[in-house]
Order: sequence, then structure tokens, then C-alpha cells
Amino acid sequence: MKTVKPDETALELSQQLRTERIGAAIVSHDGRSIDGIISERDLAYGLAAHGSRLPTIAVSQLMTKTVIVCSPEDSITDVMKLMTQRRIRHLPVKDGDQLVGIISTGDVLKHRLGEVQLEANVLRDYAMAARRQRHHAASTEAAIFGFRSRLARSCKSVLPCLAPSRRRNAKSRSPLRDA
Repeated sequence: MKTVKPDETALELSQQLRTERIGAAIVSHDGRSIDGIISERDLAYGLAAHGSRLPTIAVSQLMTKTVIVCSPEDSITDVMKLMTQRRIRHLPVKDGDQLVGIISTGDVLKHRLGEVQLEANVLRDYAMAARRQRHHAASTEAAIFGFRSRLARSCKSVLPCLAPSRRRNAKSRSPLRDA
């Protein structure tokens, strides 16, 4: 997390943003509290308002003074909602009175992309497991059908001589029954 002092110039700020490859900085006189926030957008608005004097203008004159913050306990969904509703691209993170970081839309997108990829992997694994289970069930069913068919064929070759006698015995009266 990058902080800048309120008395730094727009030129110094823009050099820091470029060096750090970031789009915003927290304005803080002590590095722990939030006096404001300044972003590339504030510099662009400052250029329109101040023209060629912009490089010498103090950050405190360009910064956004009313800063919306989040806390480490906030869910990513709440942070996304807040950033979208307020059209904020950089959101300071405070834990109580202590400044602990800054989250950007890029950070949120990166996190969300990770979640989507995880969900896709879980769904793909589920689909593959279901397909294997269906294939296994079909293979098992085919194996059972094949076993039954082979059993029936082998029984037909052995049972024809037994089957009629069973029928005869079933139709004839048992000597024990007659008694």
C-alpha cells in the first residue's frame, strides 16, 4: 500500500504511481491515518481544472477527501457491491482506526476469477465422475446381462432333461401328500 503526504505535488505523485505501477495512493500525513485518496482519475480532473499548473499543485488540493473504506471482515461480495455502486476503483482497508491496505478492482477481479475457475473445475470433476459412474453402471449391467445370458445358455443345455421331470413331479401327487 502506497501513501503520499498531502503536501507532495501532482508531479511527484504521478512519478510514484508510474514507478510503483499503481493507480491510486492513500493521502496520509503520518502513513497510518487517511486524509484522502488520490487516483489517476483525480489527476485527469486536475489537468482539466488546472492545466499547465497541475505538476506544481499539492496532492491535498486534488485528492478525494471523503473516503469510503472497507474492513478486513467484509466479504468480497460486499466489497464488489460497494465498488460498483459507488463507482470506486480503489478502496482503502481499515481495521479499526488503523489503515491496513488498499484493494483495487483488479484485486477483486483476480479473486473472483479464481472462484469461477474453482467452480468450473468442481463442476467438470462432478460431470466426469457422473459419466464414469454411468459408464460403470452400464458396464456392470452389461456384464450381469452377459452372465445371465451365458448362464441361461448353459442351463438350457443341462436343464432340458431336468425340466420335464420337474413338471411331472409337480403335477403328480407326492406319496407323502396322499397319506
